[in-house]
Amino acid sequence: MQGREWPAIIGVAMFALLAVGSAIFMLGSGEVHAPVIAGAVLVLAAGQAVALTVQWMRSTGLEERLLEQGRKIRALSEETASLAERMAWTQKQITQAPGRPLDAVLQEVRVLREHVQTLTQDIANSGPHDTAHEPVAPANERLDFLLEPVVELATGSTAHYRARVNMVGHMSGDVAHEEILRKADSGGVRAALDIHMVKLAVPVLQRLRNKHPAMCLLLPLGTATLKTGQDISRLMKVMEEDPNTSRGLVFDIAHSDLAELDTAGIEGLAKLGRLGAKMALSNVSVAGLDLASLRQLGVRFLDIDAKGLNAKLQTAPAWTQFSQFARAMQFQIIGGGIETAEQAETASHIARFGYGSYFAPPRRVRADAGQPAAASHTEAA
Repeated sequence: MQGREWPAIIGVAMFALLAVGSAIFMLGSGEVHAPVIAGAVLVLAAGQAVALTVQWMRSTGLEERLLEQGRKIRALSEETASLAERMAWTQKQITQAPGRPLDAVLQEVRVLREHVQTLTQDIANSGPHDTAHEPVAPANERLDFLLEPVVELATGSTAHYRARVNMVGHMSGDVAHEEILRKADSGGVRAALDIHMVKLAVPVLQRLRNKHPAMCLLLPLGTATLKTGQDISRLMKVMEEDPNTSRGLVFDIAHSDLAELDTAGIEGLAKLGRLGAKMALSNVSVAGLDLASLRQLGVRFLDIDAKGLNAKLQTAPAWTQFSQFARAMQFQIIGGGIETAEQAETASHIARFGYGSYFAPPRRVRADAGQPAAASHTEAA
């Protein structure tokens, strides 16, 4: 019995002793006193009320502690799952990121594994819970390379492609492109992923440009890759192996990320531009957009979200003026995320190209698509 419970026990016992004292008084006097009986009953009732109140407070406190324990367990479970995914992804980079110091990658894997084991032990020590955690094991994963068509809105024909990736066979199910990029950024392996995508893209783009010399392939590029000279050098080395094809690569950078670039990041963009690579700016906002500066950085494509574009054109004529000015400066405008015919029609007023589920979803590229054999081809082409 805990010491902090003794005051409550003594308090309740006092009420019972008062009632017993009243009974002894009446027995000793040999008379029945109604006021004494009433007082004894009131004392017993008060003691019962106090006992119930104490029990209720203890039950409420216990429930709150159990809820807090549950929240902590869920938080630990989520962090464990996140770290397990990061560890599996980092392990994959050992074979997919040539040039990165192997010792550094292995050290990161060891640190993540130790962190996961510590969290799992913490959960085990936290008491019973609903989710059972098994030891972390490498999943049978596959990173698919996909192409999403970018069509010319006036004709409906495919003019360019957007490169995407999709992880299949992950322990928690398939992982989509946007989630992979987010995890790569948070796990510190975005540069390895960007470089790996370029390696996958170059042979595929080469075959596409053999049929359509003006075709480009838009590839996502993280700011973390641009900020490190070593990563930029590795990226440029891949591109220099086939400079003619690399001129068709268009590195896609989010408009919001552009403001985060420091001097090293801007210099990284300039190096890619000198190599002949073009840039695309996605999720473009008209406010504060300096087209002249973007032109100097090698930006040639402006990707505008097609959702809500009709309302913007009706309420903000600046969008129409912006598109006219951008076309005059030889920017190519893309309507992104088009899902309906109405959105496609609206986008055609300011954009030349468009992409989205209305046209076609991304399609997986065969593993042998970059091979010279005549039978090899991309499923998306």
